[in-house]
Amino acid sequence: GSAVQAALADYVAGKPVRWPDLPLLLDGLTPFTRDVLLALRDKVPHGQITTYAGLAALAGRPGAARGVGQIMARNPWPLVIPCHRVLGGSGRNIRLHGFGASGLPMKRWLLLLEGAIDDTMKD
Repeated sequence: GSAVQAALADYVAGKPVRWPDLPLLLDGLTPFTRDVLLALRDKVPHGQITTYAGLAALAGRPGAARGVGQIMARNPWPLVIPCHRVLGGSGRNIRLHGFGASGLPMKRWLLLLEGAIDDTMKD
């Protein structure tokens, strides 16, 4: 209800937010999926980015970047589980990638809003 609305208003205003504790239905997920989603939620804060490989490592599964990409493509809780903060590539070749139906323009907008990238980031 209102706590989520207040957090969303703050987020759109460009403020870092801590989303209210929501009853996310994690029970039906594989342990790997649950570990990846929770690592992203808990270890990649507002204004920060990671890569698919980086998130795999944060979730305790280095080398599982492709699996992380599949999990991000099916993330049922965007913003709360901030899949827009996960980018492709590595090193100096990090780039925007993925983001399902909303596409790269929305991913770029969210990351610019958070100050995680500048407008020179490549797709």
